[in-house]
Amino acid sequence: MKAHYYISKRERTALLLFTFAIVIFILSGFITEGNVRYNSSVAEIWRNIEYQNSVYPCPSFSSNYVNYTIPDFHLLIVFIFASLLKTKRFLLPFLLTIIYAASLIYSIPARFDARRLGGEEFSPYVNVFNKLYFEANYFDYTATFFILILLFWQLSILFRIFNKIRQNKIGFQ
Repeated sequence: MKAHYYISKRERTALLLFTFAIVIFILSGFITEGNVRYNSSVAEIWRNIEYQNSVYPCPSFSSNYVNYTIPDFHLLIVFIFASLLKTKRFLLPFLLTIIYAASLIYSIPARFDARRLGGEEFSPYVNVFNKLYFEANYFDYTATFFILILLFWQLSILFRIFNKIRQNKIGFQ
């Protein structure tokens, strides 16, 4: 099914711009995470140098580094954007978006369970909303919002394509 016959150039351009905005958001998250990790490591090195050079030990009770990482599956959005940009078929980007949404939904409880297994008491009776509260951050919420919009948009386009194909088949009989 070739999507360029069924959706307008304006909608295709809007979809590409929206997906590009998501790509920029994801890549800026990775850049920010790298910057935070670099600043944290530099601060740790300076703290060690000050501790070694001082006569009196100066303990540190806080850290500037927020311990969270952006999972690498967020880079799937680059492949979704490339498949929307290069291909004229619409089913591949839709399937990639479904895979991305499923991995996003699965990752938050999996990150929670993995962190709990690291040394704390593990309880399988923690509900999903508590797992979301403990593990999700603003990046996960914003990525979920973007992906839901993209998924419903692609789903509406697919329904329109299938509806037009069905109407064309009925009209020719």
